[in-house]
Amino acid sequence: MLKKGIETKLSGLLTILLIAVFSLIIILAINKASKAAIVFAAITAIFFIVIVMKMTMKRIVTDPIKEVINNIKEIAAGNFSKMIAVRSNDEIGGLAKGFKQMAVSLTKSCDKLEQWTRELESRVQDRTKELQEAQTHLIQTEKLAATGKLAAGVAHEINNPIGIILNRIECLAMEAKEKNLNPEIMNDLKVISAHAKRVSKIVGGLLAFSRETARDSGLEQINVNNVLEKAVILFDRLALQKGVQIEKRFSPNLSPIMGDSQKLEQAMVNLIDNALDASTRGGRIIIESKKKFRNDYFIQIVVSDTGCGIPKENLGKIFDPFFTTKEVGKGTGLGLAVCYGIIKDHHGKIEVKSGAGRGADFTITIPTVAEIYK
Repeated sequence: MLKKGIETKLSGLLTILLIAVFSLIIILAINKASKAAIVFAAITAIFFIVIVMKMTMKRIVTDPIKEVINNIKEIAAGNFSKMIAVRSNDEIGGLAKGFKQMAVSLTKSCDKLEQWTRELESRVQDRTKELQEAQTHLIQTEKLAATGKLAAGVAHEINNPIGIILNRIECLAMEAKEKNLNPEIMNDLKVISAHAKRVSKIVGGLLAFSRETARDSGLEQINVNNVLEKAVILFDRLALQKGVQIEKRFSPNLSPIMGDSQKLEQAMVNLIDNALDASTRGGRIIIESKKKFRNDYFIQIVVSDTGCGIPKENLGKIFDPFFTTKEVGKGTGLGLAVCYGIIKDHHGKIEVKSGAGRGADFTITIPTVAEIYK
């Protein structure tokens, strides 16, 4: 209930004015004033009543309503900071109070909506990033599968002729030695043999890449740290000669993974070999194993170096078969492609972060036995 409504105010004011008018008329009548004077007094009083009523209506009705309307327009325009002032406890004051409460509620609702919008945008960005990564992974997988089929066919076609060539070179070398032929012939045979062996090595890489050589490999539970230890041992002497430090950060008690230890070791060897090639004297290679999360479902292997890094324009191509930035004769471009295929066969993924002149970080994520059989 409102304490004092507009109707009550106006009724009281009108009653007072009417009493005053009738009192004036009665006084004039008692004093025997002329009829014209009484009529003039009555008209003047009525005019005065109208003026007072108009001013009163403007003050307690028209002006407050205009103020409420202006504030409503501000709220409609989105300016919720413009609060309606409640100046009375009558009907207009009740209306102003109601709109003020509405403005407060709208402000809270808009704040919540803005917060939800920010959260939604963040989730959309996360999902978009995941979709882009999945699409990139799918494209890379399809590319490797197609190249693998081609590589297998080419490797088989080349492998036999290369074997025959190497065999004939050995025969010619033996014959040249027995007949004491020109030493230049022996040198030429050595050059031919070296290049033929290089072709044979490339063919071996093609076969490894096509995965045909791994079909008979058995799966077993693997301790990742043991695999990493075996891979690191192969580079201890070479790293020492080159003046590069290899630092091991193996987390203990990691859950085992299911896979092929030889193939996984091959992948680690490829990564460490690349890191060592990219490093200079005084550099450092860090090999780390750890849980990805607090649970035992995924483990991560990180191989990082302080070498020359990978230019941004090459990051999307480093896992492509035959892509290499090494000098001619120092790389086939199959190492990382083979590594990618091996990690994929272990239901994992490999990611790289790098930039020219700031080293490279290769991160492998592989599910554990607990994740596969949960």
